[in-house]
Amino acid sequence: MSYTPTEADYGKAVKASVTVTYSDKSTDTAEVTFNVAAKPTAKPMNLQYVIRYNNVVATVGKTATNAPVITDRDNDKLVKVPAGTTYTVDDKALTIAADGTVTYTPTEADYGKVVSATVTVTFPDGTKLTPGVAFSVASKQPVKPVETPREKLQTAVDAAAKLNEKAYTAASWTSFEQAAAAAKAVLANPNATDAQINAALTTLNAAKGALVAAKTDGGKTDGKTEPGKKPGLSNTGASVAMVALAAALIAGAGAALALARRARR
Repeated sequence: MSYTPTEADYGKAVKASVTVTYSDKSTDTAEVTFNVAAKPTAKPMNLQYVIRYNNVVATVGKTATNAPVITDRDNDKLVKVPAGTTYTVDDKALTIAADGTVTYTPTEADYGKVVSATVTVTFPDGTKLTPGVAFSVASKQPVKPVETPREKLQTAVDAAAKLNEKAYTAASWTSFEQAAAAAKAVLANPNATDAQINAALTTLNAAKGALVAAKTDGGKTDGKTEPGKKPGLSNTGASVAMVALAAALIAGAGAALALARRARR
């Protein structure tokens, strides 16, 4: 005797009576029982899937997204969660879409921090998973300060002070020295305008570029100007022009400085 249980028979004992008729017409009755196994318990959904989030690098002021990676717990293959699965995140600063993608826009307060939160995944059978999600916010890049005209001139004056007078011809050094003096006078004037400061810087750089190397021990000169510079005028013409400009700068700076001192009195 055979029997194929249906879903309605899960966990039941299906009984039936069997009548045996012999050749002499006599009969016997026997009872047959089929014990149907209980319905298999479904594996909880939170034990069927693995859900994780990668660490995403984010930048302040720019929106970053972090999508869930969903795999089958048994074979580690990428899969989709069942329809009806929902996602929530426990940080109001983060938003989460229906597919579990988390979005975040870092603020200036987040520089160099790791912003993390917990996502709750609720499956249709009521079971849950709680993967963590994180955004590593890039550090703030230092802003290189912009050098002011006065700072540029001060740098040039400091560099000029390191040059050796004996390494250059007297004529070229005289022009350079006067340009340096003019630059110092401008720096000493707290009321010097950017135009005056820039003019002093231009004159000093030109004088430095026009420096001519002194004669070597062999009595020769290489005739070259300051390395890396191209002479514009002839040495004599350049010297005259720079001396005149340096004198004008010194005079202007001196007059302005004198007026400033009188005003303070």
